[in-house]
Amino acid sequence: MPLLYHHPVSANSRFIRLAIGEIDFECDLVEEPFWQRRAEFLKLNPAGRLPVLVAANGYALAGANVIAEYLDEVHGVLKRNKRLMPEDPYSRAETRRLTEWFLDKFDQDVTIPL
Repeated sequence: MPLLYHHPVSANSRFIRLAIGEIDFECDLVEEPFWQRRAEFLKLNPAGRLPVLVAANGYALAGANVIAEYLDEVHGVLKRNKRLMPEDPYSRAETRRLTEWFLDKFDQDVTIPL
């Protein structure tokens, strides 16, 4: 079963949990204390940022945009009425722009000084 490393106060994590719910994707949630910079977590994402999805094949995908597009391309494409991204390339570009803006503005909580 895929694992999503997340934290409740992370906007990026909330964004991915919403995306997972939209396409009915099943995964186990692992609450990650990102400020502890655990060695096991840093092996998955050396940047130490959330969220990280470990897919069923064992590959780790780091970052909200990366995970959302992966979920849409691999799992959402079969659920046309629940796709995360529009079919039209210009609409997809606008969705990416707005997503990037949102995540940049609201995810100020994951930068922890060393």
